[in-house]
Amino acid sequence: MNQNTPWMAGYYLGDGSAFLCPKGYLVIALYFKPEEKPILDEALRSYGYEPKYHKSRTVLFTRLPNLVKDELRDLGVIGAAASWTKAITTEMHSLPADQKAELIAGYWDADGCIKAYHQGGSLNYPWLEAETRSEELSIGVSSLLSDLGILHSVRRRPQRTLANGDNYRIHIRAAGVPVFRQLIRTRLK
Repeated sequence: MNQNTPWMAGYYLGDGSAFLCPKGYLVIALYFKPEEKPILDEALRSYGYEPKYHKSRTVLFTRLPNLVKDELRDLGVIGAAASWTKAITTEMHSLPADQKAELIAGYWDADGCIKAYHQGGSLNYPWLEAETRSEELSIGVSSLLSDLGILHSVRRRPQRTLANGDNYRIHIRAAGVPVFRQLIRTRLK
């Protein structure tokens, strides 16, 4: 397995999708902001692939080459196309701790937020959280964080309309921040 595959799997769980193109083959796409492009370039080049980027109406995305698809498929990532169907698979749970940390880093780079939290005008601690529409993914990420000894909480955040479904917010507790920062090497934040 390529050293970047766990990170790519986490990134896909945050900002990836799978769909059939009009020609009938499976396209795996990662959606990203322009400032994330150099990180994706580096990760994709480690597979010997020169990234090609496309612009839809609202986002940039890249299609993944077959080698990356195959490795993501081996981890059980491919198949969850919609955000609410994504999950941490048995294969991901069986990864060694350093690869679990890379998977969490990829997920946090795609869907997470790391910022300073201010209360009463003074900096108290960093604020780390991620949000997903998939209850199963939030449970899986929570399990990986627990495996790594990172204190956190998960809360369901009901949406106002039935069409949107609920969101699940994963928050790293203040006591868990030092462990998160030590183990999880996010590339973007």
